[in-house]
Amino acid sequence: MGRTHFSGVAGWLGLLVAWLILISPLSGLTSTRRYFDDAERLYPQIINPTWVLIKGLTWTVVAGAAALSVATGYRLWKDRRPDSVSLAKSTLWIMGPLVVVLKNAVGPGFAAGHKTLF
Repeated sequence: MGRTHFSGVAGWLGLLVAWLILISPLSGLTSTRRYFDDAERLYPQIINPTWVLIKGLTWTVVAGAAALSVATGYRLWKDRRPDSVSLAKSTLWIMGPLVVVLKNAVGPGFAAGHKTLF
C-alpha cells in the first residue's frame, strides 16, 4: 500500500493557521481597544501619565502577541518543517496564559490604583 501525499494546508491545520493569522490578532487588538475606550469613557479621571504608560505597555504586549501569532501562522502555512510545530505549541502557550498574565499585570486596573499582580 503506497503512502498518501498530502499537500497544502486544510482541515484542522487550516483552521489553526487562519486562527493564528487572522482571528486571534484581530480579536486581541479590537478587544484591547474596546476595553481602553470603555474605561476612559466610564472613568475619565483615570487619564493621567500612569494611564498613558500602562496603555503603552499593554499595547506592546498585545502587539507582540499579535505579531508572534501571525509569524507562527505564516510559518505553519508556508514552512512545513517539524520545528514549525514546536513553535506553534510554544506560541499557543505564550498567547494563552502568559499574555493574559502580562496584560493583567500592566492592565488598566493597575493604572486605577488596584494591584493586579505586582
